[in-house]
Amino acid sequence: MANRLASRAKNKMIVSASTFLSLSLAVFLTACNQNESIVIPDAVPPTQDADAQAGDQYGSGGNVETTLPTDKEPETVSNETEIPVVTQPTSPVVVTDPAPEIPDPTPVVIPPKTTQTIANGRYYIKGNGSGRCLDIPNSNSGIGIQIQIWDCNQTGAQLWSIEHTSDDYYKIANYYGKALEVRSGSIVASAAIQTSDYSSKTYQQFKFTKKADGIYVITIRGSEFAVDVSGAAVANGTKIQVWQQTNIESQNFQLIPAAQ
Repeated sequence: MANRLASRAKNKMIVSASTFLSLSLAVFLTACNQNESIVIPDAVPPTQDADAQAGDQYGSGGNVETTLPTDKEPETVSNETEIPVVTQPTSPVVVTDPAPEIPDPTPVVIPPKTTQTIANGRYYIKGNGSGRCLDIPNSNSGIGIQIQIWDCNQTGAQLWSIEHTSDDYYKIANYYGKALEVRSGSIVASAAIQTSDYSSKTYQQFKFTKKADGIYVITIRGSEFAVDVSGAAVANGTKIQVWQQTNIESQNFQLIPAAQ
């Protein structure tokens, strides 16, 4: 019963509002025809007294609650289930020590191959044709002394130090440290073999070419000349010279190692 009374009161209020709008529209149209300013009266909202009167009229005994529409949309319940977000654990970063640097290998220096035909050392040099040894006249320690052959006596005058210089060549020095050389550096037939200070000249370097066991031909560097017993003589005091290599006995010599 109360609901019915409230509905009737609401309808009455709606009719009053409609009547008010109709009157306002009529006034508006009339004014438009007469070009007069139009004043639209403010709508009079229903008062609580009117609500109360309506309640008293229909026996409700109080205010009628009304539900006004709102702009808020009704909440909806979604049937979709929320998918949980699964995060994958990140792998720990493994820091490794850098590989140690390996130094470049030290290059191996290979010494040049030597072609020594005889070992460095002290020797007696004996003429194969005469049977006598190379000798310094009177054991002279000076320079410019032409050497000779003499009976082998194993004295300092007949002791020679042979030392490799380069390639196949050697320095020959006497007991006093003086080197053998071609006199004046003139390598010609009959040039004397004499003593001098060593200065690495080519005419101070000799090559020993082996012919037989212990037998050698001694040639001067850069030439075809060999150490030779003058005139192929065999007597004591015969001088030593250079001569073209002719494979004769006076150019053959034995190397006899001396006590070191």
